Amino acid sequence: MNSVSQQTTWTKITYFALVALVTAIAPGSLVAQSVDDPDVSGNWRIERQPYSCGEWNLDQFGNVRAGCAISIDELPLNKRARAWAEFYDEPMAAMWDCVPASLPSLLGDSFPWNLSQKSDRITIWYEHDDTVRTVWMDGRRHPFVGELFYMGHSIGWYEGETLVIETTNFTFDPDGMDDHGHIATSVRKRLTERYTQTGPDSLEMAITLEDPLFLTEPYTWVRQLNRSDVGPESWGECDLDQSRRQLESLPSKYDE
Repeated sequence: MNSVSQQTTWTKITYFALVALVTAIAPGSLVAQSVDDPDVSGNWRIERQPYSCGEWNLDQFGNVRAGCAISIDELPLNKRARAWAEFYDEPMAAMWDCVPASLPSLLGDSFPWNLSQKSDRITIWYEHDDTVRTVWMDGRRHPFVGELFYMGHSIGWYEGETLVIETTNFTFDPDGMDDHGHIATSVRKRLTERYTQTGPDSLEMAITLEDPLFLTEPYTWVRQLNRSDVGPESWGECDLDQSRRQLESLPSKYDE
């Protein structure tokens, strides 16, 4: 092998070694789950006392639900977000077309969750809207920024005893902050969840929401999850015709 060929070969080796090193240390490039990591598998439910958070504690339902996902009044909304809220009309809500709740709405719902933890992923089944979410724990990175998903793309890793889940690559969502608050989110939404066991049957859930197109700064809130004897149940398929018929009784701010 001549000197030019040797130099070319070593250049290629050095290049691929650097790529491997950068990939290993780059943000979002994570170490796959270890057998020593905590196991969060099981049924979980948000801790809630009547009237403890949100406006969705309804006496006719025995205070069984609360809007604990986000306190809309506390969100650092920018002018664009406030203009959207003023413009928004309830019949526009995507749920009337059988579109399920997204994130972070699902994180505050009082229906039970089920977490199933495997070596390469965590699967989360939310009873609300019968939604199943996959969190990849195998070290993969997020896909290209233009590849978008309604529920986003979730990757996770452990920092000590804390499970960290980062979700990006969301589609534009007219109810993306909360499906009751009706504040939109953009494709630049980023959600970071941090789950830390505070006891054998309890998890602290710290959530940070970022969206520079609708928020003036990131917003963080904390909720408590407790193990539940009851797991999620399937809601069955949404009846689109029945759902849309309910719109007939909904008032619109734009009715003439």
